Amino acid sequence: MKKGLTLLLTALMVLTMVWFPSAASAAEQETETPRIIHVVYDDSTSMYRYQYYGGLAYEYFDKWCRARYSLEVFSALMGEQDTMRIYPLNLQGQAALSLSGSQSPQERVDLIHQMEDNLGGTPYSTVTKAYEALKDESSEAERWLVILTDGDFANSSNTLKPASEIDKEFEKYVKEGIKIAFLGIGKDATNLPKQKTGDGIYVWKAATSSEILQSVTSISNTIFQRQQLPDSCVKLSGNTLTLDFDVPMENLVIFAQGDEAQLTGWDEKTFYRGETASVTWLDRIPGPLAGDRDDIPFARDLSGILASFSSSSDETPIPAGSYSFSVSGLKSVQVYYKPSVVLSISLTQNGEPLNGKMPTEGTVTGKLTLKDPVTGEEIHSKILSGAVFSGTLIQDGEEVTWEGDSFTLELTDGSAELHARAELSGYNYVESTLSFEPKSLLGGLVIRADVRDGIPLESLSDEPAVTYSFYYKNPQTGDEIPLTDEQLATLEFQVERVNQEGGGLQLLTSATDGGSGRKVTLDYAVNKSGKEKPLSTFTGTLVLKASGSFVTGGERLRGELVTEIRILPAGWLQTLKWIWEEFWWLIMLLLILICAAILIYAAFIRPAKFLLGPHGISAEPSMTVTRNPGTIRAEIRHDPIQTCGILFGPRYKPFKPQQATVIIGCHGMEHFRFTIEAVKRGGNNRMRLSGLIEALNQPMYSHVTIDGIELDQVRPDRIVGYHMQIHYRRTVGRRTEEYDVQL
Repeated sequence: MKKGLTLLLTALMVLTMVWFPSAASAAEQETETPRIIHVVYDDSTSMYRYQYYGGLAYEYFDKWCRARYSLEVFSALMGEQDTMRIYPLNLQGQAALSLSGSQSPQERVDLIHQMEDNLGGTPYSTVTKAYEALKDESSEAERWLVILTDGDFANSSNTLKPASEIDKEFEKYVKEGIKIAFLGIGKDATNLPKQKTGDGIYVWKAATSSEILQSVTSISNTIFQRQQLPDSCVKLSGNTLTLDFDVPMENLVIFAQGDEAQLTGWDEKTFYRGETASVTWLDRIPGPLAGDRDDIPFARDLSGILASFSSSSDETPIPAGSYSFSVSGLKSVQVYYKPSVVLSISLTQNGEPLNGKMPTEGTVTGKLTLKDPVTGEEIHSKILSGAVFSGTLIQDGEEVTWEGDSFTLELTDGSAELHARAELSGYNYVESTLSFEPKSLLGGLVIRADVRDGIPLESLSDEPAVTYSFYYKNPQTGDEIPLTDEQLATLEFQVERVNQEGGGLQLLTSATDGGSGRKVTLDYAVNKSGKEKPLSTFTGTLVLKASGSFVTGGERLRGELVTEIRILPAGWLQTLKWIWEEFWWLIMLLLILICAAILIYAAFIRPAKFLLGPHGISAEPSMTVTRNPGTIRAEIRHDPIQTCGILFGPRYKPFKPQQATVIIGCHGMEHFRFTIEAVKRGGNNRMRLSGLIEALNQPMYSHVTIDGIELDQVRPDRIVGYHMQIHYRRTVGRRTEEYDVQL
């Protein structure tokens, strides 16, 4: 770009966007950023021929000729600060040529035209060498690795390198800041890497040799940020070429093809013609294939010129319009262009366009548009109608992205950067960057609070928990002045709960009487259906954050206040009432289940245990008798039994005799008989058998102890011997068992 035009565009952008100094057109980006391009060029034998049946038959191609012609066109489109190095696949990883944008386009074309092909295979090692050399280049330049090949790459072991491995290699390259353009040539080019334009990996395929030129020019337009003018804007009629475009142009490149193609006339008041390069097909083949010259096809239809045009004025780009050129010998023509447009960012805050004013913290809306750098007017262009807009806001170390030409952002206090991008067709783009520091408005609004502290939960919503009032803080005097009605009309106010844990709660905000303040009433938590849930409501210290803003003097001032409110638990009677109200159905259900269990046990389970009968009944009781002077002591002993419990498992219960009959006599005669019965503790019986009661209460087995039987009723000299017989019965469940024990 010419120096004067660059200065003009910069000044215009400052005037039209004020604090958008980094907005730039695509043309300016090329001047600012040099490019280093390493081209891996396929010079393998398969570009000329493919052998069948071990060399008994061959198929010949013109891919080599069309690829070489396309590479010459590619070099002619370089910018003045660009560098290109060409790495033939079969030159053992070394660059055959190094071209500079400072050379004339024709000089670059001639050097490529003279380059020799080395023939051979398609080793991937050449790609690696080109990448390693490119990685060592300056990272301040835009670095591109361009690969043109018709075959599958081979590993060092001469085996196929799968596309998955190539993808991994390319991912490593782009992490180094290198962009990749890959062209697969031929219908059999299927082992292609994945296209990832977002990461800088672009993939083309030329299924036929006639598609090679279009693919390579598309690659060059992507790298050099040009676009091809649609065919509807290019008309060739006889010796007149008419170009019609609706955007200002930074420059045009006319690629006219034909053996005798010439551009003979143009509007010199509008256009300045730059350097021109002639390109033509290569009529030379490598020496090893000299014997196949008659069979190898040549692309004899490839010949043409590339002419660059810019504005004849140092101050303005080429205006939009319709222009005619005098030509001759043209068979076809393509026109590549760089639009001279800027990406404008328009911001609006509080309903007012900023128009160069620094934004304040808060909500801003914006619009992205393409504009004429001279007039500042928005461009409505058919050829740029497919532009896709996006952007990113970077503030406080965080990024917020959006898609589309409209956006809404929340700005905070502190420096920020806004990056906007418009992607044009063919991976071309225009960018703008806006740096600013939103003005802080915090403190202009003073919020005061009247807090109702220590609120019992049962009277939570009876009265407002906190009432807020608002004041304007005069920045000069520091005085706090109540807001006017006009300022209150612009008041935006909200209250949020800071501590979210510990239970639910409703915050109900409303205006106070007269509307000068705001009151917040607390209410119980609710479920999804809106029913109040007092038992799930928060108790403890509630932290509320109030924030608000109002407009005065065209600026929205804001303020914040944090308050604490203690909510006390309800009394136990109220809590029981809430429990009954909320869980009465569950309580009733539990009571019903308990009653049902008791009835089932009494009606079915307890009888079933005795119907099944006890298990492990001990043998008949045993009796021991001791005789002391004047006293006979008898003891009956038996073990407990195990009963079958249906609900609670087996239980051990001792036998407890209920009644026993004692007979004492001698010489087989009954002297006397008496009956004893079990009585409650503390009861009396005729025989003063107090030991019986304690025996009956032992846990694992029971005693029947007959003590205190006085024999003085019988004359001792008449007692030669005696016998004792005890007969007693016991009840087990609903059965009665009787036993006789004799001694």
